[in-house]
Amino acid sequence: MKNLMKLSLYLLPFTFLLISCGGETSTKGNWSSSDMDRCTSDMISEMKDDPESEEILSLSGSTMKEFATCACEKVEELYESESEASAALDEMSEEEVGMLILSCFGDMEDLIKLGMEMEDESTSEENDEE
Repeated sequence: MKNLMKLSLYLLPFTFLLISCGGETSTKGNWSSSDMDRCTSDMISEMKDDPESEEILSLSGSTMKEFATCACEKVEELYESESEASAALDEMSEEEVGMLILSCFGDMEDLIKLGMEMEDESTSEENDEE
């Protein structure tokens, strides 16, 4: 019995250490490395499936990895975790998502804003004609 008590006293600090270091958690503005890795890898795989994204990235001078990292950092500021962000982004329109990550396009930011404004104007003109 005495040995069991002694062993318990020795194991108690290790138990607390294991519990406290047990896993990373994500918070708004500070995601775990696994959440950030999942976000960037998902974004890169989506960009690889879209031929237009390669054209846009080549014009902006960014690599897929650089762009994905920037975009995930923008999203990290708004959501508690990658899974929460993924669910929220699925509910957004392409324009809303584009505006969220617009600064990741670098020098193309002004050009993209102009293009979106022109698209909005042409859409409203089409609606007026109907």
